[in-house]
Amino acid sequence: MNNLAVLNIDAVIFQHIKKKLIKIEKSSFAEPWTENMLADEANNLISCLWGLCLQPEMLVGYLCCWLLTDEIQLMKIAISHEYRRQGYGKYLLTKLLEYSLSENIKSIWLEVRESNMAARSLYRSCGFKDVGNRPGYYNNPKENAILMTFYNV
Repeated sequence: MNNLAVLNIDAVIFQHIKKKLIKIEKSSFAEPWTENMLADEANNLISCLWGLCLQPEMLVGYLCCWLLTDEIQLMKIAISHEYRRQGYGKYLLTKLLEYSLSENIKSIWLEVRESNMAARSLYRSCGFKDVGNRPGYYNNPKENAILMTFYNV
């Protein structure tokens, strides 16, 4: 995992990488966020939008989360199709866990599609536990969400 950098995406940086970010978003989610929704996250004071770069300006993935006092809500994590299953998602998630420890965050929450076994396996490998479900949470197709959490002790 040499030459990797985690980039804090603000409104200015967003303008430079938005095409690649949107491409990753559209290839990763059945109901992708729009360019405006992603731009809003780059401007949102409670939002943390990070890009994972192999080299300067070579975006391979990103995550978006909300910082809520002493907890984090992980909204999105996505890796470009050609870089999946190579450890980049785990690397980015591990950086979030390290950040949560350094900021005394008590827990990280997320929802994941019940059928997304690859993501659920990734989250479990990083210490997340299944804590509930949300029936019919997702559309396109309609599907339950598994609620997972990571507790810092």
